[in-house]
Amino acid sequence: MAYAALSLTMPDQENGGKWLGIGNMSMVLPQSIAPAVAPILLAIGNQSVNYVSLYLGAAIIAVIGAGVIMTIKKLQ
Repeated sequence: MAYAALSLTMPDQENGGKWLGIGNMSMVLPQSIAPAVAPILLAIGNQSVNYVSLYLGAAIIAVIGAGVIMTIKKLQ
C-alpha cells in the first residue's frame, strides 16, 4: 500500500523507478540507522535514565518526521 501511495505522489511519472527507489530507501534507512544510534542514546546519563534518553530521542525524531510528512502533497 505504501508504494501505491508513493506512486501517486511522484513528482515525475517518467522516472518512476528512480522515485520508487528513493521511496524504498526512505522506508528502509531508518530501520538500518536506529540500531546504530540506540547505543549512543543509551550511553547518555546514568543507569537509571538510559531509557529516558532513548525514548526522548525517539520522540524528537518522530516529531521531526511528522513535520516533514506534513509537507508532502495530499493524495487525490
